[in-house]
Amino acid sequence: MKPLIKSSPISGIYTDHSACTAIHDGWSIAEHFGNITNEQNAFKHSSIIVDWSHLIKYSFRGNACAALLEPLFVGTTLLSVNECITGDAFILMKLMDDEFFLIISDISIDDKIKNLDDNQATIINESGAQGCLVLAGPMRQEIWLRSCATDCGEDAIVLHHCKPLSVHGIRTIFYRGKDFELIITPRDSTAFLFDALIDVGSGSQLTPTGVSVFPVRLA
Repeated sequence: MKPLIKSSPISGIYTDHSACTAIHDGWSIAEHFGNITNEQNAFKHSSIIVDWSHLIKYSFRGNACAALLEPLFVGTTLLSVNECITGDAFILMKLMDDEFFLIISDISIDDKIKNLDDNQATIINESGAQGCLVLAGPMRQEIWLRSCATDCGEDAIVLHHCKPLSVHGIRTIFYRGKDFELIITPRDSTAFLFDALIDVGSGSQLTPTGVSVFPVRLA
């Protein structure tokens, strides 16, 4: 029996835009949207939007979360709210004193999470329930500023920090990386947010692309 291939929350958009897809960690994810040269130029000169919904995602809730995660992510117990710990294959975000959200691109880390004692905290695998959209490129900040209900500028949310934000009326988790920002979105709202960002980003030449043009890089 063939393994089940999981579909992105924006798989319908892939079809509409004739995206080229490939299998990444059991998910069908866009490699590009038909013109790699134009998409690369958009990354360099304007802005791109990328689907990273295939990343593994976990939420953790409970007073013991920080202590539970500390052996895997050193420094967790020292984090303040909205601070993050990042590595080549993970982002650990502290959303509240008793709530964390983890994004993983390495299955070996996922195996370690599965071995944690879930009697000490509520641990939920959110991979199928949450999408992940990324903006990159020099003109992307204009798009965020027109899309978020509250200030999401680089002074309000600094590098390697996160914040729950309303984006086009949808509650998301916003994270700022070195040369990109991402939002964690409810699965059933991901396609709506993709289209809304494309609409707002038309003046910034926002271009859809995939992981062959902008590969996953969480550090």
